Amino acid sequence: MKNLLKNDTLTNLLWTAFGVVGALSYYAEEKYLICILLTLIAVLYAYKLFKSITQNREIKE
Repeated sequence: MKNLLKNDTLTNLLWTAFGVVGALSYYAEEKYLICILLTLIAVLYAYKLFKSITQNREIKE
């Protein structure tokens, strides 16, 4: 758990989930501008999450 918090993996995962859930919610309400912004947040943090996971895997090997 300490390793997850230290490397911001958990934080990136939560922001990604927030972006996806929020984007779907606003898409259902037909508020597309906010939906696009939340989708960009989700994509950005998903990229950061993927980058941190692959970096951690390289360090352990």
